[in-house]
Amino acid sequence: MAVETYTTQNGPTVSQMEIMDSLRLTIPSSWNIPIYDEFPSDISMVRFGLYVSNVITNERSVNQLGIQYCGSIYNATDTFTLNYVSFQQDPYESQVCNIIGDLVTTSELGIQLMDGYFQRTYSQDLSYGPTRAAIHTWTFNLTRLEFNT
Repeated sequence: MAVETYTTQNGPTVSQMEIMDSLRLTIPSSWNIPIYDEFPSDISMVRFGLYVSNVITNERSVNQLGIQYCGSIYNATDTFTLNYVSFQQDPYESQVCNIIGDLVTTSELGIQLMDGYFQRTYSQDLSYGPTRAAIHTWTFNLTRLEFNT
């Protein structure tokens, strides 16, 4: 069950903790895949597991209705990144990739994880590290309405 947290009126509607909780619920614990909240830099050594970055608002633009009706309506795009570092011949690699790809439509106890966003997109990249570990990187872009009050 998700813990209710106070968010500002115009802040992201999903948090890093909610994403991690959703992953912990959907990925079986018997797979022993650790989920980290500290996101590695590009130069740091990474270990096996899932890394979830903070959710930040990286873009804000005027909504078309705000222009037409002289309102204070904006489109705000929240972004977060998720890395999955797997090892060679990881038996759960494809299942974990499918679970992460389904995050945009997943629901926890009847409540959609990314509720409040009218557009949800992600891109996925695959690269290989120096030890031939597969590094899957998802960048999620979530667009919501924001109002100046």
